[in-house]
Amino acid sequence: MKNSSHGILRNSIYSLIGWLLPVIVNFLTIPFIVKMLGDDSYGILTLATAVIGYFSLMDINLTQGSMRYIAEYHAKEDNGKVNEVLSLSLLTYSVLGILGAVILYFSVDLFLMDMLKIPQKYQDISRTVFHLSALGFLIGLIHNYLFSIPKSIHRFDIASRIEAGFGVALMCITVVLLYLGFDLLGVVVLRVVMLSLNCIILLMAIKRTMPYARFASSISMDTVRKLLTFSGYSFFSKIAATITANTDRLVIGAVISSAAVTFYTIPFVLVSRLMSVSYRLSLIMFPLASEMGATGKRQELEKIYIVASRHLFFLNITITTILCLFSMQILSIWMGADFAQQTYIILILISLAFFADTLTNLPSLLNDGLTFPKVTGFFAFGRAILGVIALLIGAMFFGLIGVAAAYLISSVVVGGIFLIYVHKKTIKMSLNLLIKESYLKSFVFSLGVGIAVLMLKPLLPSSNTVIITELFIVTGLFAIFGYTQVLSRELKLKVVGYIIGIK
Repeated sequence: MKNSSHGILRNSIYSLIGWLLPVIVNFLTIPFIVKMLGDDSYGILTLATAVIGYFSLMDINLTQGSMRYIAEYHAKEDNGKVNEVLSLSLLTYSVLGILGAVILYFSVDLFLMDMLKIPQKYQDISRTVFHLSALGFLIGLIHNYLFSIPKSIHRFDIASRIEAGFGVALMCITVVLLYLGFDLLGVVVLRVVMLSLNCIILLMAIKRTMPYARFASSISMDTVRKLLTFSGYSFFSKIAATITANTDRLVIGAVISSAAVTFYTIPFVLVSRLMSVSYRLSLIMFPLASEMGATGKRQELEKIYIVASRHLFFLNITITTILCLFSMQILSIWMGADFAQQTYIILILISLAFFADTLTNLPSLLNDGLTFPKVTGFFAFGRAILGVIALLIGAMFFGLIGVAAAYLISSVVVGGIFLIYVHKKTIKMSLNLLIKESYLKSFVFSLGVGIAVLMLKPLLPSSNTVIITELFIVTGLFAIFGYTQVLSRELKLKVVGYIIGIK
């Protein structure tokens, strides 16, 4: 992965750190937050997040198109075009945010409260929480766009520092508020306030790093056409991602109960946070593919893709193997034995589903960067439709396990077809070569470790000491294998040089 001008390794590390610190704090604080709020209140908080997520369908995904063209125009030093893209995107998101907030506010009493199975004693506070969520939607829409701007010009360090700082602060202050006796309403107000402060800090950071940034006095039709065309195709991906990310919890809340949302969400949050490692590391691929594709460096981009795929596949399969082998033990230590007994199978199924999804991360980013967003959008939309049908069937007939199994089935089926198609039609690289060069060795090793652990488990006592020892040994085996068999010599040198400060 040799491309010092783009700082690939540096940006990937910053992206990872920005994700990692809040995740660690979140992991440590969730048991306390769930205990203080209770299953129903935490479920309501999760449902509010899901509702906001669904209303983000109004986001026509200008963020993706904006990143694409800011990256290109910044590389060409065309500051005027950068300002046109910024101005058009901010104005559009402001209008959409206000419209969405108004619709969400009035929909609470029109149908939302009747749709969800929320206990009577939580009805009033739930109504207030959903009303506040309308304001959160407006601020969140603008925040998500502002957060993408530094990454468009390869300043992942700025975005990651802000993300890490606010993420850690939010969870810590939440714990303090709950300890002082505040309830669900206090937690939601805190989130809205923190999100507002985050926007202000992002604006200041953008102005400092892009001093030329300002609202354009006029926006050319060429900029409008390019941005809307690219974003229009990628909007299908946005719709699909929104449906996929929020349907399961809304279905559980409507078909089963608000408390059941908590039992599903906790394993889901654990897996999604851990598997986000690879996505964070791969985000640099989108602006990189946009620049290198536009400047004719296709062969160099393909080499980066093969190497990055090998590293990320190993990371993903390591996390998945550990989660599946130690699902019961991890949940018992984290949330308690009773909670673990009810959710460990869900954790296994969701882990496998997320692993299938991670196989499409790099191909999707590369595909979009090479200006084929309609392909990604088409498959993502198909995955969402299949997922909704499977979720409804799973929830109605098989409960929470059925929901998790439905998530896995839709991920495997659509993800597999997507990989075959893009490698043949858009990326135009042999999928067999990718499997051989990037996937096969790590898969065989993980399969061997998994079989060995499953065979030895019945022979070992089930004490915490033994469990921790097993986990330590398995993690150590993966670390040794990764260092000796997966990491390239060049990347080892870069990582060591980065750690000790060699430029």
